[in-house]
Amino acid sequence: MNKKIVIFLILLILAFAAGWFFRMQFSPKKVCKSSPLRLEGFKLIRPILVCDTNSQKDESFIPLKNKINNILNEEKRANNIGSASVYFQDFNTDGRVDINPDEQFAFASLGKVPVMIAVYRMAEFRPRLSFGKG
Repeated sequence: MNKKIVIFLILLILAFAAGWFFRMQFSPKKVCKSSPLRLEGFKLIRPILVCDTNSQKDESFIPLKNKINNILNEEKRANNIGSASVYFQDFNTDGRVDINPDEQFAFASLGKVPVMIAVYRMAEFRPRLSFGKG
């Protein structure tokens, strides 16, 4: 294997380990106290420039929260899931809904998010982007 690739993989693993270790030390809830400031001008994403920990639970989202809770309860009764956590935030109003916000998950499950953002970003510039045969 190429030496540069091995070094890159080691650095990547160390970065994930450092993130795991320092996750509570520098959590947004402790560091940021400002309203959200987002970068505009994209079709598919709205990146956060400033942490948005002042989001409020919006009363208008109560029907959505109830509907999601009903679906989760049905899936639990059918033994399709053991537990779940849902977070929704409206980027325009900054209102939010969270269900089981303290549920813990392996952080590796979030590893696909940067890849997804990169693919969306590439698709903005190349709408006919294809990753398979065809």
